[in-house]
Amino acid sequence: MKFIDLYRKLKYFRAQPESTGAELLLHANPTAPIAERAEWLVRMMRWLKDGEADHSVRLKFLLHCLDSNPEWHASVGATLRSILSDADSLSLFVQTGFTLENSLLSELQGRVINRLLPTLPRNDLAEILSRAGWDEHDAAWLINLDEDLWRRLGTLFRAKDGETNPTLALARGAKEAQLLLGAAVAHHGLAKVVRDRHALSHVEGSPFLNLQGLVLSWGALGRPGSPEAARAWEEALGLCRQSIKAVKDRMDSTGVSVGLVYRLELILASLQRM
Repeated sequence: MKFIDLYRKLKYFRAQPESTGAELLLHANPTAPIAERAEWLVRMMRWLKDGEADHSVRLKFLLHCLDSNPEWHASVGATLRSILSDADSLSLFVQTGFTLENSLLSELQGRVINRLLPTLPRNDLAEILSRAGWDEHDAAWLINLDEDLWRRLGTLFRAKDGETNPTLALARGAKEAQLLLGAAVAHHGLAKVVRDRHALSHVEGSPFLNLQGLVLSWGALGRPGSPEAARAWEEALGLCRQSIKAVKDRMDSTGVSVGLVYRLELILASLQRM
C-alpha cells in the first residue's frame, strides 16, 4: 500500500456525531456527491444495527415515518436509488474472502493495515457494508423480513418515470464479477506450481481455461442463456473442482507449499462465489 493511501486514511479518521433515525431521514439528499450519500447510508445502516436485537423494530419505525410523510419517502427513495445506480457493486459481488491478485503475505499485510486504520469512504457497496458493520447475520435478517416489510421497502427502490432502473447497475456489477473471477480462476489454475502437479498434457485442455471461456461466451447476458449452457457450466465447475482435488491428492508425493495451498483455496472460493 502506498504511503499516500495511509495519509488519506489518517486524514479521514475523525469521529462522526450520532444521529437518530428521524434526523438521518431528514438528511437524505439524492443530488449530493456520492461520497456524502454513501456516508449517509452507512450511518443509517449503523443506526438500524445498533438498535434492539431484532432490527425490525427500528426498520418499522423508519418505514412508518416515511409512509406518513410523502416528501421524506420521495427523498429517501431517490437517495437510495441513486446510491445503487452510482456506487460500484463489483467489489461486493467479487468478494471471496481472499485477495484475488495478491500473495498470502501481501494479503496478511493488507488486512493488518485495514484493521488498524479506518477505511476511506469509497463509493462501492462492499465498502459501505463493511463500514456499516453489516455481516452475514444482518443479510440473513434482511432476507427473512416478512412480506409486508419487503413490499414497503420495495417502494423505495422502484424507479420513477424517467429514472434508470437501479438494479441494472447491480446486474452489471455481477457480470463484471463473473469475468474477474473467471480470469482469476484461469490465472491461478494455470500457474506453474499447479500445472506441475496436475496431469495435463496441454494448456488448451485445462478446465480452468475452459471455465473462463464459458463466462466470456455469455456476452451481455452475463449468465447461461439456455438449459444446455447451464448444464455445461455446472459440468465445467465440477471439472475444476476435480482438478483441485487431483492436485491435493498428489501433494504427499510432490510436496506442499503455503503458496500452493493458498492458490487452491482461492480457486475453490472463486468457484463457490461464481
